[in-house]
Amino acid sequence: MSPDCKCTCAPSCQPCFDRANTEHVDTAVSFRQLKEAERIGYVRAIMFANAAAPGAESNLVANPRRPPPKRRKNEPATEGVGGVLPTGGQTQKRYSIMTYTMRGQRLCPGGFSAFTQLSKRTLAVHHAQVAGSMLFTPYVSNKPGTKDSQRAHTRIALAFLDAFAAREADCCPTGRGSRRGAPLLLLPSHTKKKDVYDAYKEAYAGMAELEKANQNPTAASPRATPLARKSFLDLWSKSRPNIRIQRTGSDFCDLCFRLKQEAPTNETAADGLTAHRLHYLEERDFYHFLRSNTKEASVPYVHVTFDFAEKLLLPRLQKQPGQMYLLNGLHVDLFGVLISNIKTQFTFPLVEGHWPMANDANVVCAMLHHTLSSERVKSLPGIRNLELHADNCDGQNKNRWILWYLAWRVATQRNDSIRLHFMVAGHTKNHCDAHFSLIKRAVKSKDIWTPLDVEHAVATSTKSSSACVPGNMVDWRDWKGYLEGFFDGLVPSITTFAHFEFRKDIPGCVLVRHRPTGQPKLYTLMKQGIDHSNLVPSAPIRQLDIKSLDACFIDKKKDLTRRQYLKRHILERYRHDDHDHMASEFFGDAAE
Repeated sequence: MSPDCKCTCAPSCQPCFDRANTEHVDTAVSFRQLKEAERIGYVRAIMFANAAAPGAESNLVANPRRPPPKRRKNEPATEGVGGVLPTGGQTQKRYSIMTYTMRGQRLCPGGFSAFTQLSKRTLAVHHAQVAGSMLFTPYVSNKPGTKDSQRAHTRIALAFLDAFAAREADCCPTGRGSRRGAPLLLLPSHTKKKDVYDAYKEAYAGMAELEKANQNPTAASPRATPLARKSFLDLWSKSRPNIRIQRTGSDFCDLCFRLKQEAPTNETAADGLTAHRLHYLEERDFYHFLRSNTKEASVPYVHVTFDFAEKLLLPRLQKQPGQMYLLNGLHVDLFGVLISNIKTQFTFPLVEGHWPMANDANVVCAMLHHTLSSERVKSLPGIRNLELHADNCDGQNKNRWILWYLAWRVATQRNDSIRLHFMVAGHTKNHCDAHFSLIKRAVKSKDIWTPLDVEHAVATSTKSSSACVPGNMVDWRDWKGYLEGFFDGLVPSITTFAHFEFRKDIPGCVLVRHRPTGQPKLYTLMKQGIDHSNLVPSAPIRQLDIKSLDACFIDKKKDLTRRQYLKRHILERYRHDDHDHMASEFFGDAAE
């Protein structure tokens, strides 16, 4: 017998489990990777199939290694497969014959123990339980901390929370804390935890009776009284953290709000709400699918998400004077381009008066082009194929110029294919927003006086996934005017489409879809008479004018420019070491 054998076979026998055999080891590893309850469940099923009832004969091949049980003197014997079995009686112990098998081969107890990764003692316990029952009973673990060991009153409380949330809560799969398969469930903001607990106490008696009727007869009955309030709330926070009470807020989906108001009394609105939810969940799953695949190094594309954030006002102080609340400080806009493959967001702090100051397609194309042209992004393996996700905003992203710019990139052979995706309006939260939240958290934790402080907060908002690109490093070009020389095609009803595809085999054209897997429609964007080979990548593009603060007027006072307003009301509040820098760099020397 091999020295690596881990069974109880005789030395002259072929080993049942040999550690030198890779097939044996792989089978044992597959059992070991299962949870203990699952492993025991499979073993009990094998035992139930192979074990004879106590005192009954087994038609399986007899185990030659097991000696037949001894008979008393002058006791008649019954011949059976597997040896001579006693007839039994009131004082005679009745045995159950167990035949251990695996993959069509008979095993000794030691070999079966090695394959299933269970001790012989554990096998003996379950053998006795399975062989002594005429019906197969599933295994229920008694170890604390396992799912199967939940007590009846715990299961009742969790079942109540699930039912209460299904009845009262709104599904929010894009909220912070949502996970795949466990979306955030928001109870109405007027809900109190005391009200939820009171409803649980009222429903406990009926749910306890139902639990008692459906549970295993050998299991303990539910307790007569419900959980205490503290225990109930602790269980809620630990086991159902995705069920929360909604806080007041803004920027919710208009369609969801309207349909929710009409759904209780209007069946058509209820069906529309269900269809709307399925639609945005489909788009959300598609976004997560593209992003999750970037974890693999061999993914054949680069996933990019870009979006604007809410602007900051400088100075931003932790202890803000009362008068500062009424003043309109220096504006700093934020634009982010997130590259999922390297888990890095390129954030552009755009200081008022130092960029074109227009959230239109020109500035979006300029910053997107700057990011895609950087050496760090150009060196990525899948850069030839782009998957873009953007906010569903017509003025910034979903317009003719963005489509023309992407078609231009493919026609000039910068990319082989580009797909642009938009999530459902009102449900467009993405990972750019997560980075913006980290930036705002960093800004709130300290006093922010100057744009340099903003750049430092952006760069240090995360340990390694934030890259700050100041707005003065961007080459602001008139992409609209340049692209109009080559493209004039439009997509009719562009707002109704959510997916746009550009391919090198159809340069100058776009395939549009309503859904990720929908039927595509082809539209030509390039002008007639212009071939894609005529596009010159290095053709000059006109420089955009930086909008000066002197050209911006205060709405209520048309004679007061933005620069004059900042010098009069904001500059005097700066510290001495920042006063001169802000006056010369950002507020200038314009006369009041």
